Amino acid sequence: MGLFYEEGTNDENRQYKFVATLNDTLNILQQGFYITKEKRIPLKLSPAEMREIMVFLPEDIKKMGTDADVDHCEPLGKPRMGVACENIDSFSLARKRMKEAAPFLSEESKPVLVLNLANPVNPGGGVRRGARAQEEDLCRKSSLLLSLESPEAASYYSFNKSLHTYMGSDAVMITPQVEIIKDEKGNLLPESVVVSVMTCAAPMLSFGMEGLTDEQYRDMVYNRITGMLKVAVHQKYQYLILGAFGCGAFDNDAKVVSDLFYKALKEFRYDDLKAEDFFERVDFAVLDFTPDRYNYREFSRNFSNFYREENLKSTEIRAIRADITKISDVEAIVNAARRSLLGGGGVDGAIHRAAGPGLFEECRGLNGCMVGEAKITGAYNLPCKYVIHTVGPRWGGGKQDEAEHLADCYRNSLQLAVDNGIRRIAFPSISTGAYRYPIEQAAKVAVYAVKEFVDANPGKLDLVEWALFDDDTLQVYTDALK
Repeated sequence: MGLFYEEGTNDENRQYKFVATLNDTLNILQQGFYITKEKRIPLKLSPAEMREIMVFLPEDIKKMGTDADVDHCEPLGKPRMGVACENIDSFSLARKRMKEAAPFLSEESKPVLVLNLANPVNPGGGVRRGARAQEEDLCRKSSLLLSLESPEAASYYSFNKSLHTYMGSDAVMITPQVEIIKDEKGNLLPESVVVSVMTCAAPMLSFGMEGLTDEQYRDMVYNRITGMLKVAVHQKYQYLILGAFGCGAFDNDAKVVSDLFYKALKEFRYDDLKAEDFFERVDFAVLDFTPDRYNYREFSRNFSNFYREENLKSTEIRAIRADITKISDVEAIVNAARRSLLGGGGVDGAIHRAAGPGLFEECRGLNGCMVGEAKITGAYNLPCKYVIHTVGPRWGGGKQDEAEHLADCYRNSLQLAVDNGIRRIAFPSISTGAYRYPIEQAAKVAVYAVKEFVDANPGKLDLVEWALFDDDTLQVYTDALK
């Protein structure tokens, strides 16, 4: 029962399930343990530790990194910080980074710091009434709400309320220890993970600009981002998980906000030192399942290749009219396969016929393939080296996660290509034949999935193309590429 797993249900039912999920989490936090797979998992934090929180009002933040700030931080001495963007929820990425960083963290090290895109006046936003946004999702998975509702946090919310604005303020809170007990689907973790959370309010543009000009709005968001970075440095955090600040229900434009984060990280100064002097990694978790992936694309544009290496060769992405079984300009072709991987009609049957019986025999040993996944084989009699088999979704009206499954076909196929040193790959139009996926929608999902992968993996592919059998299909993909 996670953030985006209730598509197709009515609002009342979804809200009921979200409230039930929160109550389950709160009950676990109160009893101090949970049971999963018949194993009792004790919580790592005490109730007092879960409620601990620090409030930094704008006047406090202005002093950081100045002569009035006696607690200056020592730089890391690293030549470059890691910067990346992933289409994933914040806590999932935080758990991933904590696992990666574990060998390098001492007992004194701070955990990963995760940005909570907060409501400025209501602790946890609308989590107690079943609302669905990033802050609410974080609260349903962890102990975060206990700190936001603690007496120590009251000054943050009263300060924001006193401003009588939907724009929030530059005030920031840090919850030093937040225990995550559930994954992205609401399932209990085999072991809880402790991270830190930084809470800061994004402007609520859904209520209008309140008389601000575009320039004044941009200055406000830029200063707020800079303030968050200053607090992170002041508190000696080295690993940050940021996100699409207010680009969901609050209606901020991801292009604008992404560019402001990019500008703030490039121009950041704390005691005359740069962001890369303090942060080991800065990641952007931008969960985006919309058909065009607008929010994710805009953040990926800036942060998948933050340092913009000029010597990296760009990837050509194109659509051509061709028989995919006969093209010789790629190292691998992708087969739109059935789950059995043993051949069928359309492209699947054509590829098996052209490859010969050797392909069938190798596929028999792969034990099939699930929708959205991909597996690789040799190409046998085909004029390329490899065939990557992926199973596309059947169209069910768009309410069965078809777009996400189709995007996974492209992402997982491209990842297999990169993992096997393949630099040139050709796709068919996956799922638009017997599986009846509307071709215009399929083409948009396909193009955006390929582009987001290429942006996140610069220099790893030379050519990604669609080999399409007729002019009408070619036109649709050509239009999508534009």
